[in-house]
Amino acid sequence: MKWMRNVVIVALTGLLCAAAPTTQISNTRTAECDVIVWSGYDWNPNLLDFKLALIRELAGPAESLLHVKPEALQQYVTIDFVHPNVTAALPQGRLDTPVRLHLAVNLDADAQPAAKEFLAAVVDQLPVMIDEQQNGTAQLGTYQVQCDVVREQLAELTDSIRERQVHLTRDGLGGATPEGVRAAAAKLYEQAEDVRLDMASAKAERQALAHEISELAVQAKEKADDDPIAAQLEEIVKIKEKRAAILKQAATASTAETDAAEADAAEARVQLLERREAVAQAASGDVLGDLRKQLVNVEVNLAQIQARDQVLADASNQILDGSDVADEMQEEQMRAANDAARIAEYEKRISDLQQSSHDYPKPVVKVVPQVGAPASQ
Repeated sequence: MKWMRNVVIVALTGLLCAAAPTTQISNTRTAECDVIVWSGYDWNPNLLDFKLALIRELAGPAESLLHVKPEALQQYVTIDFVHPNVTAALPQGRLDTPVRLHLAVNLDADAQPAAKEFLAAVVDQLPVMIDEQQNGTAQLGTYQVQCDVVREQLAELTDSIRERQVHLTRDGLGGATPEGVRAAAAKLYEQAEDVRLDMASAKAERQALAHEISELAVQAKEKADDDPIAAQLEEIVKIKEKRAAILKQAATASTAETDAAEADAAEARVQLLERREAVAQAASGDVLGDLRKQLVNVEVNLAQIQARDQVLADASNQILDGSDVADEMQEEQMRAANDAARIAEYEKRISDLQQSSHDYPKPVVKVVPQVGAPASQ
């Protein structure tokens, strides 16, 4: 870290010193020592978490000194509290309570035998890790990563909200709230219900008119069929049509005679139709004509109602779609507000950690040689 302060390491008699770069190694598979730590606050770490964080920082020495992958260090390095903690003289001006740790490195055959050198690297890294912990460096990095993740989420939500606003504006619902959209949908539904009632009424009226027209037409036809004059005229038609057919087939008949006979038959048919129409008109009067006019008007009105119903259906579908969009947008706006609050909280924590980093004195680590340590292998 740019703002990381140097750490003072005071070595007592027999201090394990970091080995200078050399082609020679100590050929040791075990090494151990005790260290006394004075930190700027009551440092009482979870040793498992502290060990994992320390090991991550020792990837370089693991490969250069031991020729192993960093993950192998988990089985090679142990860190324990020494209980009871040793009361040691504080450096001048220090009022904090020391913590004593026992460090040990035990290598297997897979690692290069450089336990002493690697233990020195562990000791060198200790004050850096302690300083990071007391200054919140690790937590600061975590907050920064979390803050960046939430910022990305907020950016995505902002883009999505903007797209939904464009959708609503395109549908004429710009600035509408979900409640407003639902109210508009309810109003359209009421209008559609009224139109459907009108449609049902028009269809029923059309059916009634058609039925009445049909009955009147049947009655008029029956009366026309029962008319004696019409019956006589029908017989005359048959006779004249028969005479015209005979003349047409006769070789002696002239063209003029044949044409005259066909014209006479046609005139008889016209007289029959006129008689039937007169009888039907007398039977139904003007009622049948009026009913047919009403039926035409009802058909026109029904077509208009059906057109309005389709318009309302399309508008209702559009409103309902807009309601879904507005609901989703409102939910995203709430999530965006929560994300903004989280970002503000992370930024406050980051600021507090950065401010507090200037308040702690530098940690002091003293390495105490182990008397009677196991012989190196």
